[in-house]
Amino acid sequence: TLQLIPWGKPVKVAKDPFTGQFTPDGRFFLSSNWGRNFGAGIKTLAQRLPTTRGTVSVIQLAATNTPADRARHRVVSTAIADNSPESLAISPDGSKVVTVNMRGTLFPPNSPRFTRQASLSLMTLDSISGKLTKIDDYPFEGILPEGAAFDASGNGLAVAVYDYFTPKPEGGIEFWQVIHQPKPKLQRTGYIMDIDRGVHQVLVAR
Repeated sequence: TLQLIPWGKPVKVAKDPFTGQFTPDGRFFLSSNWGRNFGAGIKTLAQRLPTTRGTVSVIQLAATNTPADRARHRVVSTAIADNSPESLAISPDGSKVVTVNMRGTLFPPNSPRFTRQASLSLMTLDSISGKLTKIDDYPFEGILPEGAAFDASGNGLAVAVYDYFTPKPEGGIEFWQVIHQPKPKLQRTGYIMDIDRGVHQVLVAR
């Protein structure tokens, strides 16, 4: 019968792991660590949300045939993203990782921590060692970007943006191009699919 059982012991990553994904080959699990403060006495949004950048942790998994009581998973790499990385996406070949960072777009405009720009962080992942290397941050104007997905070729990226500062679009799916050579980078195409305010996640059917 189908059942779920713990496989090895929990793995400690950085503060406040929020979302995660397995790499396509199943050798690693990546965790996007937001870093929010859930301590006692926290009463305001400004106190809750981090002032420092979040991280991404790479966990190397034990061999799939390892018994549950002997499985040892371990963090093999950690890279710094940008402020408030709410989600991540992994390319189909497992070589690229993108985090979607809200930055200060969720604060009211009169807050000293308010920013009009969110960002995407691009990283490369070594499929053998699991080493994660930060390439760059790519700012863009939008409120609370929530999720992203690579297309089947790994040459395109769709990003779900909750809201914008302009009346239209209210919310949208933005399309970015993934440049591979001579150095990996992201390039905004400028094309936005207009969707009602509140879009959270995007999935690509392959």
